[in-house]
Amino acid sequence: MQRTAWPMQPTGGAFLIGIGSGIAVGAGSVAMTGALQAFLAPTLAGAAAGAAFLIAARIWGSGRFGRPSRSQGWAMTTAIALEIAAFWGLAAAGWFNVWDVRTGMSVALGIVAVHFLVMRVSHGPPMLWLGLAALAWIASADMLRLTLPVLILGDGLLKIGFGAAMARPMFAGLTASTAGGGHTGPQGVDRAGMTGDRSLR
Repeated sequence: MQRTAWPMQPTGGAFLIGIGSGIAVGAGSVAMTGALQAFLAPTLAGAAAGAAFLIAARIWGSGRFGRPSRSQGWAMTTAIALEIAAFWGLAAAGWFNVWDVRTGMSVALGIVAVHFLVMRVSHGPPMLWLGLAALAWIASADMLRLTLPVLILGDGLLKIGFGAAMARPMFAGLTASTAGGGHTGPQGVDRAGMTGDRSLR
């Protein structure tokens, strides 16, 4: 198998599909109930599903896409730490109690989008484009005064779309493995690896 420059890209894509699906369902729940609390359960379920996808993908893809470098590992850790610190700092300062629900959601989604920019180092160019696309969507939704469920839905769909593109090498490898009766031929695997390296550049 040809290893990619971004070994964590396919598994990161699998996580994005899960969390994005939960966010999209959460948007529908908010639209039906009118309560932001309805957003939490589907989103948490999506995060749990995304984590399960990620673990399963890493077990299946162990060694198939190469090993992340130390700098890639540090970049991912730094991105997550900055995200947590931003949420904690704003919550501790009481800003989420001051802002209205719409503003709070825009800020929260924006923090997540910014942490994707840092993850460009660990997961490749698709993370940079996802972060920029998410920030552009948040800004556009606010300027156009789109409803809260539409704002949330658009964010979830972006995560699903980019996640599917990032996870494509993994899906291709699974398809080749299934077609080959459990054995992945070198040619099919190479194509998968090359797809992961060039995806959304």
